[in-house]
Amino acid sequence: MSDPHRTDLVAMVERRLRALKARSRPAFWLVLLAVPWLVLEGGLRVIDSAIYPWAYAWTGVPRLTGTWHGSLEGSDAASPVTLELVLRRAMGGGSRNRTTIHGTGVLCMPGGRPVPHDVWGWTEDWRGAQLELRARAIDEPARGYTIAHLSGTRIAESIRVDALLLLRGDPDTGEAEVRGALHPGAGDACAEPMR
Repeated sequence: MSDPHRTDLVAMVERRLRALKARSRPAFWLVLLAVPWLVLEGGLRVIDSAIYPWAYAWTGVPRLTGTWHGSLEGSDAASPVTLELVLRRAMGGGSRNRTTIHGTGVLCMPGGRPVPHDVWGWTEDWRGAQLELRARAIDEPARGYTIAHLSGTRIAESIRVDALLLLRGDPDTGEAEVRGALHPGAGDACAEPMR
């Protein structure tokens, strides 16, 4: 003979297990979908860091991404200028589009207002030792300099920069070549109040 209390106990345990199983199904599917996605994302980061080691701090290659600042001088009377760049790895670059670096820049002339720029470019080698950047002023000033082109060479913890600046204004127009070094970290180069 079966014990009626035992069958009630078994039925109660079975009901609770079914309820627990029904509640855990969404969590199970979430974990089942999340784990492969995390593995794929991690694998893509590892591959990306092998191709572009300068974009990641943990690769052992000096990092090119981040904030850089410095002073640039040339033969032009408006020199020196200060420049601050914030660079990051541009995702989506490929064989048809060489852009692997994207960021922002601020060019500051003595006595002038800061001119923000959109910056993009590429590295000439996988270590990021040589880079080429193009720039476009976000709010192009009626008068003053804007960045046209930057070439850089990574030397230890700095970037030696050769830049071509375009002078806008009436009647003055022209170009100025400036050189200098950018160092890691944010500087107070553009701390002058805007006019």
